[in-house]
Amino acid sequence: DYWTRALAGEEFSVIQALDDLTGTRHHYELRFSPLVSAEGTPIGAYQFATDVSERLAQQERLHDMEAQLRQSQKMEAVGQLTGGIAHDFNNMLAVVLGGLELARRSLAGDPDAAARHLDNAADGANRAAALTRRLLAFSREESLKPEPIAAAQLVSGMSELIDRTLGDGITVTTRDSAGGWQVRADRVQLENAILNLAVNARDAMHGRGDLAIATGAVTLDEHQVDHCAAGDYVTIAVADTGEGMTPEVVERVYEPFFTTKAAGKGTGLGLSQIFALVQQLGGAIAIDTAPGDGTTVTLYLPRDRQQPQTETTVVAAT
Repeated sequence: DYWTRALAGEEFSVIQALDDLTGTRHHYELRFSPLVSAEGTPIGAYQFATDVSERLAQQERLHDMEAQLRQSQKMEAVGQLTGGIAHDFNNMLAVVLGGLELARRSLAGDPDAAARHLDNAADGANRAAALTRRLLAFSREESLKPEPIAAAQLVSGMSELIDRTLGDGITVTTRDSAGGWQVRADRVQLENAILNLAVNARDAMHGRGDLAIATGAVTLDEHQVDHCAAGDYVTIAVADTGEGMTPEVVERVYEPFFTTKAAGKGTGLGLSQIFALVQQLGGAIAIDTAPGDGTTVTLYLPRDRQQPQTETTVVAAT
């Protein structure tokens, strides 16, 4: 009983629905307060009633609007995601179909060239299959499959893929200063990270410019770069001569679904996925950019000092 609680010295409020004489329902906030003597002894209680029907109606309308906004944002995010994935697959299919067409033209006159084009087409198909596996792995939250990787060799092995993906308008140069240092990472995801950075650079240059991919080695103090622990790191830097980014854009580049590209041209997941990968490996990302001065994105990945196991031959004593 409300009055029993109030007379016992409790102060509280409740919302109660009541109908007026016309049958219209109103909601009232009933605030109960104890009445005490000068000595502090409860001697009674009193109540204030306030009609809060309009306030509750406004809260309900606001709740409905927030639900509609969340649904709209969700559908926009799904649209960006599916459009970006379709764009990625379209690029890979272009490699496959283009390779097959070139192979068909070369089949009679230049079998060696035809074989190379078929290899390129197969590589594009394998990339599409790898993307499908990554999407399935993401949906099942599968763990990565780390292995020792020499960064310079990884970049060198991707050179043909990067050239085909970026097109003739982009001049790609590579430089290795890693001194053979290795990282321990999932090869497919690291390749995908580098390719994503290269594609972002191409788009920032509008298809024409210079792209440099440099691998290096550095020893960092604690927190010298972001929250990295002190130690040895392999660096992979992708630099372009594009339009650069403003500080406001840089602050948001790691947000999922944030993209400056036109609709259907990107998922907005590239840098957020790279950020998640680097964080999982215990590394960091640094972005050096300014409007009109291009952009350099550098990945700092912990050096892997684990030596590969080698087979040993045991010679029995005679």
